[in-house]
Amino acid sequence: MKLIPEDSDILVCTDFDEIFEEGWAKILREHWQPDDDRCHYTYAWSHNELGEPQDVFIYDKIHTRDYYWKFPVHEVLYPKDMDKVENILYAGEHIYLHHLQDMSKPRNYYFDLLELSVKENPENAHCRMLLAREYLLKRDYQKAIEEYLKCLDYEEIYLPQNKLVLLETYGRLGDLYGWNETQDLGKAFYYFSKFLQVDSSYREPYFCMADIYNSQGIYTLAEAMIKAGLQYSIRHYDWVERKDFWIAKADELLLTTYLNLKDYKLAV
Repeated sequence: MKLIPEDSDILVCTDFDEIFEEGWAKILREHWQPDDDRCHYTYAWSHNELGEPQDVFIYDKIHTRDYYWKFPVHEVLYPKDMDKVENILYAGEHIYLHHLQDMSKPRNYYFDLLELSVKENPENAHCRMLLAREYLLKRDYQKAIEEYLKCLDYEEIYLPQNKLVLLETYGRLGDLYGWNETQDLGKAFYYFSKFLQVDSSYREPYFCMADIYNSQGIYTLAEAMIKAGLQYSIRHYDWVERKDFWIAKADELLLTTYLNLKDYKLAV
């Protein structure tokens, strides 16, 4: 950012594998107000085989000069004045950024950078959570559990501004104990329940518990959890949400449940 010309007042960050839909700059020039600090817009992190967006988030990497970047990898934008209330321009889908990830690219270097991030920021639960997630992606489930549990030792993870980190940690611990060779269903339900205690408006814990109930033959409770998830969940458009839970996961779960209950009419 030190290389940016002094007369630039709106800064836009994209990676090499990200492409804006046409017209984004016009939106900013026409709607940005002098007291705006940041713009929130739509980001498609992944796409299906037809090129349609799957994981869709609200993104925030358009900003003024009053911010700085932190962490050596998975960088986060922080305001220089943490006490200032941000003025946000909400662009919605009028500004749409697409991530076209090269899945063949090796990820090995992430471990070194994430370990460096944890070492440089020993008080930051977000850094530790990202390291835990990397172990999960590598399918080193025991190490992933160890790192996620360490996240819960950070006092700052329970602050309101770190709610997404806490939810992600509870959700992934539920996954790890619900399936794989690390299975412990009591712990799985414990962490999914902790997720719900923090925020009951996400589908993830309801549907994940329903999945486990189905696998254990407790079909009536599975049905109840699916319906509760449908009733109480709202779309957040953040990175805690799982793409299929807002596409067809509910129907898939209910189909399995009704087949097991031999209610073929509802299954159809």
